[in-house]
Amino acid sequence: RNPESPDCHYNRAWVASQLPGPSMKSEAVVEYRRAVALNPRLVQAHFNLGIILANQGKSGEAADELRDFIQKAPQDPDVASAREILTKLGQ
Repeated sequence: RNPESPDCHYNRAWVASQLPGPSMKSEAVVEYRRAVALNPRLVQAHFNLGIILANQGKSGEAADELRDFIQKAPQDPDVASAREILTKLGQ
């Protein structure tokens, strides 16, 4: 209903990411990407997208999102988790 709302895309992505099945994870990726395209400062979307991409084996894309998250929100409590995931990805 609100195709120009990054928050709506973020919410759809979060819901899809909680549902079972690879198609739901793919839907979450699409929606998180739409959310950050509309609002690149939506830092939690970068973090969540990085996690999903890492779980899908897309290390390079995941690392890009996690680095973007760290750069945009260096004081966020999830930065330590993002750094840990980057280390596991060999980044």
